[in-house]
Amino acid sequence: MMNNPEYLIYLDYLLLFILSFSTSQQLFSSKFNFYGITAILSISLYFSLHSIYSNFNILALLMFISAIIFIILELFVPGGILGILGILVLGYALVSINKINQYIVLAIVVSLIVFVIMSLLNIYLFKKKMLFLNKLILKDKLLTEEGYIANKSDISLVGKELKAYTDLRPAGIAILDGKKYDVVSQGEFIEKNSSLIVTETIGMRIVVRKK
Repeated sequence: MMNNPEYLIYLDYLLLFILSFSTSQQLFSSKFNFYGITAILSISLYFSLHSIYSNFNILALLMFISAIIFIILELFVPGGILGILGILVLGYALVSINKINQYIVLAIVVSLIVFVIMSLLNIYLFKKKMLFLNKLILKDKLLTEEGYIANKSDISLVGKELKAYTDLRPAGIAILDGKKYDVVSQGEFIEKNSSLIVTETIGMRIVVRKK
């Protein structure tokens, strides 16, 4: 183990502050941008520094990777359980890899408070919405008055060309002759307005691929 410089304690506070601030700002941006890159760099630098000045902790590294995976999966799996689990695992990893700062728990709590304050300011003061999550989560309503119809197994649709009314992740909505159909791709992400070909119908499910 190398000697721990005093400035590393202050870097912990700074990096965690940057992480919470950047993460909050990224959630209110429509695309992954400078804030997202800054958040990733700050937490990566945190783990790198403590790996250098402390005994390398493979368990903390595995927990860090697992936490990121849980948080990413939460964007696609409803319920909130994976997101909460990811945050808890990430917090434990931040504490376990830090061997020099007895106040690291306080630093994490302060960074969470900063995240909450910045999020509330964006919502109530600057009137922003969490655009980044909206880009990943399908929120279109399937209303009959808008032309959506429930699907029945209809082999006549096989080979027909549809247009993607929403992004397919892999499920989404496609339109044909003014009617909306609930469709699913063969596993790939397909952007809105793409031309689609129906490959098969399985019960209520219409499987498509990009033309």
